[in-house]
Amino acid sequence: MAAMRERLRAAGIGWTPLAYHKSPSAPATAYDIAVGTLVALQLVLRLKVKIVHARSYVPALVAIAVKRVAGVKFLFDMRGFWADERVDGGLWPENGRVYRIAKNLERRFLAADHVVTLTHAGATEIARFPFSKTECRRLR
Repeated sequence: MAAMRERLRAAGIGWTPLAYHKSPSAPATAYDIAVGTLVALQLVLRLKVKIVHARSYVPALVAIAVKRVAGVKFLFDMRGFWADERVDGGLWPENGRVYRIAKNLERRFLAADHVVTLTHAGATEIARFPFSKTECRRLR
């Protein structure tokens, strides 16, 4: 951690690491979201941050809360359709309760001010969603 902190400091990037709690799963995640939201909100207000960036679903929950409270812009940087990947991997039943909750949250994340996805296929799929306000632009 010390080496990473120094590399980031040298690049002019601040880093506030937070502990990740694995169990019990749901309460630990709820705790991490609450702590993350409080810390992020403090940083946004103190540093006058204008945009928050989240690269996965749990941090996106923090970002949405911070956006709502502080009025900052939200950049959702997705790597894939996580809920669908869980179903495809046999970890969740299709149309089960957890899947439906995750898809509902995903809909909220995709309503971010801007969305980044790794693939052209992902961008095309997102642009097709009826709730999407995302304009599909290819950078390469």
